[in-house]
Parts: sequence; C-alpha cells; structure tokens
Amino acid sequence: MIALAILALALVAVLQGQHAALQHNVTAKNVTIAGLLAQEKMGALRAGTLTDLEAEAEEFPGFRYRAEVSPSPFPGVEQLQVTVSWRTGARQEAFTLALYRYRDGLAASPGQPGAAGGAPQAGGAATAPPTRVP
Repeated sequence: MIALAILALALVAVLQGQHAALQHNVTAKNVTIAGLLAQEKMGALRAGTLTDLEAEAEEFPGFRYRAEVSPSPFPGVEQLQVTVSWRTGARQEAFTLALYRYRDGLAASPGQPGAAGGAPQAGGAATAPPTRVP
C-alpha cells in the first residue's frame, strides 16, 4: 500500500514536469514565429512594399502585426517598429522589433547629415580628435 502511494506521487511529479515542458515548447514556438514574422514585416517596411500597416498575419492564424514609422529625436533619423501580438490562453503577448534608419531629406539644416545630399559638404567645420580627461 505504501509502495502504491509513493508510485502515485512520483507519477504526479513526472506528469507535472511533462506539462511544464509542453508549455515551454509552445511558448518557444510562438516567440520564434513572432520574431520571424516581425523580421519579415520589417524587411517589407524598409523596402516600402508593406501594404497593410496593421493586419492579421495570413501565414500564422492568431498572430497580428502592427508597423509604425515615427520620427526620432535625431535629425534625419526615423524609427521603424514592428510589433507582433498573439494570445496564449487569456494572456495577450507581444514581440517588438525596432530599428533606426537615416533618411536623406528629413529635417536638417544644410551641411548636416539629413540634409539633401547626405553628408556635410567639403569645407564644412572640421572635427577635433577626441580628448581624454585625466
């Protein structure tokens, strides 16, 4: 009788371990899908071929993406961001991929990066080498 009780407790522990392993596998699969989907949509956003900025992912039911292009605090630089979201049970989860890119022609004064033509023109201000503070 005691042996059966010990066996039952051991079996419960093994089943709980299996359940946790399965949950971690599902989480890993969802994060992998979200990361790959975010990379794919970021590539399309960078190339200018992304037609829907917010939609359900056709390839992966249950996954949605939202893409945004917004200004950054740096002249001539904009932020691109893709967020992929999905539900796991009652919990909403998300994966965000962001990058910054330099854009010619964004608001900057002539001779600064971001002005039409890009880099400072010849004859612009020279930069001094970095100095060390003791």
